[in-house]
Amino acid sequence: MPTEGIELSPDGKLLTNDEVIRLATLFVKSGVTKIRLTGGEPTVRKGIDELIGRLNELRNFGLKSIAMTTNGIALHRRLPRFIDNGLTHLNMSLDTLDPFKFELITRRRGHDAVLKALDVALNSSLQSVKLNVVVIQGLNDSEIFDFVEMTKSSPLSVRFIEFMPFTGRASMVDIAEKQPTKRTATASGRIYISPIAYELVTSSYPVGEVAEPAINEAKAKARRKGDALTVAQLAAIMGAKKTSDLIPLCHPLSITNVSVTLTPDVCGGEQGGHRHYILCEATVSTEGKTGVEMEALTAVSVGLLTVWDMLKAVAGREMEIGGIRVTRKAGGRSGDFERETA
Repeated sequence: MPTEGIELSPDGKLLTNDEVIRLATLFVKSGVTKIRLTGGEPTVRKGIDELIGRLNELRNFGLKSIAMTTNGIALHRRLPRFIDNGLTHLNMSLDTLDPFKFELITRRRGHDAVLKALDVALNSSLQSVKLNVVVIQGLNDSEIFDFVEMTKSSPLSVRFIEFMPFTGRASMVDIAEKQPTKRTATASGRIYISPIAYELVTSSYPVGEVAEPAINEAKAKARRKGDALTVAQLAAIMGAKKTSDLIPLCHPLSITNVSVTLTPDVCGGEQGGHRHYILCEATVSTEGKTGVEMEALTAVSVGLLTVWDMLKAVAGREMEIGGIRVTRKAGGRSGDFERETA
């Protein structure tokens, strides 16, 4: 799910309930005994309650079951009514039992709502309740046994589905109908560096070098490449402007401004020590039809990678990049956003 959501199909391109019933009647009279409501997400369809009830009337012609496949987010309060109207089978999509991973995978909150819907379903008169779990190596594959454990005490079937990455079916989101608006996004990230590297980027000129010859030689090698923070700042700005060339499905945008800062700082370590780091922040602005979050993230990523390249002679083994995220966003249909600081 894209961060800013997706365009919903206009009503004129959707079958009406009458048209659905007409087609379903033809199929059932031709021998079809099972009908499944899927999507998209069927629970967001207007009149879905009525549609289930009208499909249930086709039992007179041989229909035996009405099933639904859903993400379950808007289901738990409505499910009893669906069942009363004739729903018999339910498939829910749930890829993780971890709320944080759920938000990471789905780009939305709602983990509690899905679990509530599952509980309602398991305590209902439904003939079958199944969970569809897409397994992704390194993300949720460690939870397979947790899902299996759920089937021991509940009338639940779990189906594990192999994650299938895009293979020739990728497409760019159509933004033709959107109106241009002013949009900005800010992203940030850190690169942790060694004390020697920190000293190198915070001191303008080498004064009284007394370190070991090997360290002095490494510092001299790093200085020959130029000022690390200045080069990284330029690289970050260029990265923002080249985002659509680097990320295949990003729209090329007319960027009106890119502001990048790189700030050396020190924080407390896990065991009472100190960690030296450089904070990179990038704010990107445009007057366009889609947001610039990707441009801000690309700027920060490229800026931090450039710091790594500039300082690898003195801190190649110690450096660590992390915490890259969007911190603020303004403009666009999804509204403004500001991440709370820890």
